[in-house]
Amino acid sequence: MSLVLQAIGSGVIATQIAIVLGVLSYAIQRLGIYDFTSLEQVELVVEYLNNFADELSFLIAFAATSGSLYFSEIFELEPCPFCWYQRIFMYPLVVLLGTSLFLKKSSRDFVIPLAMIGSAIAVYHIAVQAIGESIATGCGESAVSCSVIYIQYAGYVTIPVMALTAFTAIILLQWKFRK
Repeated sequence: MSLVLQAIGSGVIATQIAIVLGVLSYAIQRLGIYDFTSLEQVELVVEYLNNFADELSFLIAFAATSGSLYFSEIFELEPCPFCWYQRIFMYPLVVLLGTSLFLKKSSRDFVIPLAMIGSAIAVYHIAVQAIGESIATGCGESAVSCSVIYIQYAGYVTIPVMALTAFTAIILLQWKFRK
């Protein structure tokens, strides 16, 4: 296994852990079970995320775009149709988020819908890989099968799981932590 794949897979798992911990703490606080805002460390993390949500979103989109280009251009994996659809919604995020950082303007109204559509495609692609190509429409027409898992890290991190993680992180950062 290549060092790059290990780095990408580890980054995806770390991002998933952060998402799960964030969603759990948010749910626990909303249910009134425990108030995390009283903890100084949590306050520092929330302040950091509020201050750097756009930068983190840009870095995630840039890493996802770079990773997909690495898999297709260096690792020489031809993208399946669903991978192309996910790219169609990820690649513009780099431009939108980069431009919004440069101009110091919000692109949230454009970023969240793109990321939501991209995440829906990624969920469907994960289902196609889990169930098989029988549920995929238009996928068997290409030379590359949408149901074949070409890359797998830690037993579950595949290319559509990577995309879903990136889209979800961007959605949460743009929705919850932007000033």
